[in-house]
Amino acid sequence: MSYILDALNKSEQERRNRQTPGLDSRHSAPVTALQSRSIWLLLLVMLVVINGSFVYWLISEPTESKTATTIAEQAQEPSVEQVTTPADLYKNPTPPTIRSILPVNIAQLPTSVQRQIPDIRFSSHIYADDPSLRMVNIDGRIFREGDIVADGISLVEISEDGVVLSYLHYTFEMSILRDWSFD
Repeated sequence: MSYILDALNKSEQERRNRQTPGLDSRHSAPVTALQSRSIWLLLLVMLVVINGSFVYWLISEPTESKTATTIAEQAQEPSVEQVTTPADLYKNPTPPTIRSILPVNIAQLPTSVQRQIPDIRFSSHIYADDPSLRMVNIDGRIFREGDIVADGISLVEISEDGVVLSYLHYTFEMSILRDWSFD
């Protein structure tokens, strides 16, 4: 008998669901305009806070500032007392600190420094995005970044076009398309 009552109640309920709601039917509370505005306002505030945090993170990110000296400052002729020879570097094992500067072309170095740089002949040049794969053949020997090429000349970087070398306190670049010889 309870099966029959359950079936009758179920069919009555289905019939009521198909009809328009009456006074005795239960309704959920409608969402007011104030509630929907507060939800959108909350989402807007959250979006502004997230974007503001992102902008702050971008601005406060420490940037690498490179100290660039002008070509005129680098090209100043050192006095006779200031000229350091490769022999002086071997006597004093602590090399002078190399300033973080933008390299200049080797032709822009002071004449006294250019005279001290030995002849350099390039045979091959391999550039890759991975610095460990870069190499250059100078005077028949293979060198990688950080190697000493000749008397006091160190290979700072191998670029797509050539090499960046340092000698004494000068940083200069050379194209691999031309060999170096002071005329």
